[in-house]
Amino acid sequence: MQWLSMDLHLHTPASSDYQEPGVSYLDILHRAETRGLNIIGFADHNTVAGYRKMLDEIEQLHLLRSLKRILPEEEQRLKEYERLRAKVLVLPGFEFTATFGFHIMGLFAPDKPLREIKGGGIRTLTRQGPGAAWLRIHRHLWFPHYGPICARQTLAGNRTHFARP
Repeated sequence: MQWLSMDLHLHTPASSDYQEPGVSYLDILHRAETRGLNIIGFADHNTVAGYRKMLDEIEQLHLLRSLKRILPEEEQRLKEYERLRAKVLVLPGFEFTATFGFHIMGLFAPDKPLREIKGGGIRTLTRQGPGAAWLRIHRHLWFPHYGPICARQTLAGNRTHFARP
């Protein structure tokens, strides 16, 4: 059994109440690596904008590279994104604010089109089958790169640990 470490409830600068000005998406990936995390989930409040902004930045850097107009510091940034994303799986998601202030976590496969996540709303959270969202309360998750993963809560804090059978 292989244990994987993950934090599925990360906020980014796209959350209105984000409290760390000046932190970039690359900084968040560096922190995940430093903490030894295998998987992280971007779960901004009611939006997938954080994940979208990270992808947009990477896409822009790839475009500059393909046009041979990339600056050395941009090339280094792109290489660092590529290295970290090969090491840490980043899941798109959101923390949906429901009635009475309850929050529902929705995490999605990284290849799920963001327009479907954004446009699907709560229906996406309850849909069954391929591409359906994973909620934190589920005990069994499927990650394409790792196969089935079983979750267990620890008594020390609200940390969830996952293992692959």
